[in-house]
Amino acid sequence: MATVEEVNLARDIRRVFAKKPIDSGRLEIQCIRGRIYISGIITAQREAQGVIVKNEVAAVIEQIQKMSGVKQVFNECRVKEPEVKKKPGHEEHHAAGGGHGPSSH
Repeated sequence: MATVEEVNLARDIRRVFAKKPIDSGRLEIQCIRGRIYISGIITAQREAQGVIVKNEVAAVIEQIQKMSGVKQVFNECRVKEPEVKKKPGHEEHHAAGGGHGPSSH
């Protein structure tokens, strides 16, 4: 069973994640004797543009490591970067057979 300090530390860690433009709702955070275990899936928030999730997570981990009571952080979360959507009309078109370069006829 978690101590009051461990529960408070987990809450504080969630707050650090909440300040970033990432969705940490599917993360599990466990604090056991100063060791922090973070697992689950983390993505960019839907409205966030140009966010590099792994960089945001790295910044959060760095902050967590500096928190009082933290001895070690085990980051086992899976990062899912947002898909880059191409604008209509900017697709690359390749004709069948290529048509470029030397011919083999």
